Amino acid sequence: LKLYKNRISEGGVLAMCEFIRANRRAGAVYEMHLSHNDIDDDSAMELLRTLKEQRPRYPPRRLIDGGHDGERGWLAPVPVWVRLNQNRIR
Repeated sequence: LKLYKNRISEGGVLAMCEFIRANRRAGAVYEMHLSHNDIDDDSAMELLRTLKEQRPRYPPRRLIDGGHDGERGWLAPVPVWVRLNQNRIR
């Protein structure tokens, strides 16, 4: 999800949080590039709380290769990459 340099503020972050909560059929978001916006401390914390509250969907899982000799892979949790630099976060 690349939404950098879009003047996103509290309303935009709250809309993203609602999308994450409401759309159970949508796949998990692995990356959020939200730099160079107008996101404040409270909005950033709400986004992080929303991701935490969506367990077990978050953290998302990716198939990890089993390696060699025909070993089966497994699903492993991976971090969500959230870029929030150049916002109004103190």
